[in-house]
Order: sequence, then C-alpha cells, then structure tokens
Amino acid sequence: MLDKGLRLLLRHNIATLVFLLLIIGLLAAGIRQLTFSSDYQVFFDNDNPELQAFYALQETYSKTDNVLFVVAADKGNVFSRTTLSAIEELTRQAWQIPHSLRVDSLTN
Repeated sequence: MLDKGLRLLLRHNIATLVFLLLIIGLLAAGIRQLTFSSDYQVFFDNDNPELQAFYALQETYSKTDNVLFVVAADKGNVFSRTTLSAIEELTRQAWQIPHSLRVDSLTN
C-alpha cells in the first residue's frame, strides 16, 4: 500500500510539489497570529477569587510598575543650578502621570 502511494506521488511530482507548497503557504500565513504572552493573567478568569484577591492587594499597597528617568549633565556635575532646576521641573511633571502614587527625586 505504501509502495503504491509513493509511486503515485512520484508519478505526479509537480502536482505533489504544488500541493505541498500550497499547504506550507497556508500554514505559514497563520504564523502572524501566533503570539506569546508573559502575562500570568491569561491563565485565570476575571472572576477567579485568587486573582481578585491579588488585585485587591495591589490596590491597597502598590504595583511594581515603575518609571525611571535618568538625567545626566552635559558639563560639570548634576548638582548645578540649571540641572537641578530641570530635575525639579521633571519631578513636578512626573506627579501629573496618571495613577502616580509616589515620585522620588533629588529635589524632594
């Protein structure tokens, strides 16, 4: 049976090649939709009690979502009057970031 199938494929090798390329092309088109998520929340339903408890814990205390701004002086050190003024303005603007709970800075 296998021998007969192989002979059929070899006899129609161009058609077999076109068919296989078509199948590979269709399968390759779906690769765009293949994704990987490192978010643990995809494993839980939204009404999962443990996940809800975790959300409540984060709401009470804080998440570990941080933003870090690094300021370097062009010349001299960072403790010049102009650099500290820029850091103070950056600190003031950082408080305007939505959901910000804490801003640590050299100027505060």
